[in-house]
Amino acid sequence: MVILLVYRTEKIKIEQHKITVFADDVFYAYLELVADVNGTSLSGSYSVKDGVNAISQLANGYYVDLAWYGMAGVMEGGSYYMKGEEKMYIREGDGTVTIADNAGTLTITGNNLGILNLEALISSGGATWSVSETPGSLNITDATQL
Repeated sequence: MVILLVYRTEKIKIEQHKITVFADDVFYAYLELVADVNGTSLSGSYSVKDGVNAISQLANGYYVDLAWYGMAGVMEGGSYYMKGEEKMYIREGDGTVTIADNAGTLTITGNNLGILNLEALISSGGATWSVSETPGSLNITDATQL
């Protein structure tokens, strides 16, 4: 069973959606995307961007260890999904995320996704923001809103 939570914010000319996906009560993905405020569904192909500000964009995933700046804690957000126990932060690149909305049941797929190279980022103390050599993929089917 896949459960989808959709929150809509910033209703001006564009509408930002924050989607949280659970599979069998286990967190699986979090996506931040921008859709047309006048659209009737979330269907479409979304390119990954740093600082979304236009329709059909998905926000970059990010991880920031505040210790790099002399503070405690970690900030993470944007778009990411789980691969086992590891978070896969989606980054800008050639890949896209496609959403098909069939009467409120969503299929969300992504191929050739840029994935943040977390090991390089952490070992560089936050200086090296690169993508992993192996692209990521995302496949969510039969997601219904809670």
